[in-house]
Amino acid sequence: MPALVALLLMAATPVAPSAAAEAPPARYVVVVGFNGGLPDPRTPLHFADDDAARTFLQLAPSAERAWLLSTADRETAKLFPDLTEVARAPTRQSLAQALGEAFWLMRQQKERGRATELVFAFAGHGDVNDAGEGYVVLSDGPFTRSDLTTQILEASPADVNHVIIDACSSYFMVNARGNESGRVELSPKLLDVLSQRVDAAVRARTGVLVSTSGAAEVHESGELSAGVFSFLLRSALAGAADSNGDGRVEYAEAAGFVAAASANLDDPRARLAVHVEAPVQRPHSALVDLSRSGADRFLAIDEAGPVHVRLLDAHGLPYAELHDAGRDKPLVLALVGNPYFIVQRGTKEAVLVPRSAGAYALSALEFHDSPRPRADVPGAFAGLYLSTFSPAFMQGYLSTATSELALVPPRANAPFSPAWADAGRPHARLPLGVIGFSTLGGAALVGASAGGAAIANQLAFARLDDDFRTTGQLNPAIALEVEGWRTATNALTVGAVTLGLAGGALVLWSMQLPDGEVTLPW
Repeated sequence: MPALVALLLMAATPVAPSAAAEAPPARYVVVVGFNGGLPDPRTPLHFADDDAARTFLQLAPSAERAWLLSTADRETAKLFPDLTEVARAPTRQSLAQALGEAFWLMRQQKERGRATELVFAFAGHGDVNDAGEGYVVLSDGPFTRSDLTTQILEASPADVNHVIIDACSSYFMVNARGNESGRVELSPKLLDVLSQRVDAAVRARTGVLVSTSGAAEVHESGELSAGVFSFLLRSALAGAADSNGDGRVEYAEAAGFVAAASANLDDPRARLAVHVEAPVQRPHSALVDLSRSGADRFLAIDEAGPVHVRLLDAHGLPYAELHDAGRDKPLVLALVGNPYFIVQRGTKEAVLVPRSAGAYALSALEFHDSPRPRADVPGAFAGLYLSTFSPAFMQGYLSTATSELALVPPRANAPFSPAWADAGRPHARLPLGVIGFSTLGGAALVGASAGGAAIANQLAFARLDDDFRTTGQLNPAIALEVEGWRTATNALTVGAVTLGLAGGALVLWSMQLPDGEVTLPW
């Protein structure tokens, strides 16, 4: 088995000093992706297999064991050749086998007293059957909401279950009893496994993130080479949704990030219908904890002002994107599965090669004009990432969230601060505005001193004149004092003018910069 896959299937090793001393929960991940639909003919998807591969690469390092159920098309097989040796067919039988292996391993962990987690992620088509029940499409048939409940959640021995579903409902409206129009559209609620019929204990330990879209042609984006919800969620889980800087992305943060990123979509077909519920028993359960994710290389967004960046992977395809409002401490993004990345900011881009473990500061990267301007996402998804994500947005989102089970604000933990990589330490930054105003303040003090020296000069000259009138001779000591005060007055005046000009120039320069700072080349 190739080294990349072997590493992905190994247990993760925390690298951040903020990680807790106790053993993290033993996590098991099952990722399913299928482009096709049943019954045929069905408009095929293009990127469900890509989404499954990328989600697997992102989540597998944090897992004791991970399973990928997907049939890669030719393009995806070229992008992820190692995964073709790992992936199983996306069938009901393969899913049952993977779940059986996961549950057996979980029970072994629980016998040792270790907490366990199950992550089930699906990307592909969804539908509604004649009874009005939603289901997702596997290669050999439907997998209904009831199947999801009985075969996964109720059977799972995990302390926490995480369910992530990205399903497209284009052309998937069928006749349903009791519906006057004769058509039922797939919605997140039809895929919601946490119905009232589910056992209360299962509900208490299960969290869900379910999204559907109304049409296949806008469910996916060729520019993103991904399903839109899957891409937004992967960006969130890379760390972009970490609103409080603790390295953990909770359900509320992931949902808020997706809401901010998609807030300006104008095309009604493109709007994502998302249903989110955190586990009732553990409402602060993390979808990802960067300190325990298996990632040891990071991009640190260390600029205070608004930052909009997109990361491309080694294939030149979007890896993650964020539009952050800025914060006091760096925002950290995990870098996994690629030997290098392209960091894009408008028409500028930089190559990031994370050769050693640690954090690489955005301010330390060398940006140059892109060989070609970045192509914004066209058409229905042109409004993605126009809104900034911030703690203030999170507060507003949580105050208006309409989930049946209210999302709770993320819990504040110790900050996640991985050490800087050898080549990743940020350049020194000069706050020009602060220095300029301080210089102007210094000029004012020197100017005041010059005024004091001028007054002292006049007083000394008056004493020298009085003494001359009395004695008829110049007093050498007083004459020397007059000369000293005159020299001091001239020097202080020149200094005040020089400092004033320098301070004014620095203030004007700082006003031309977005954050009022300049980066030094060392």
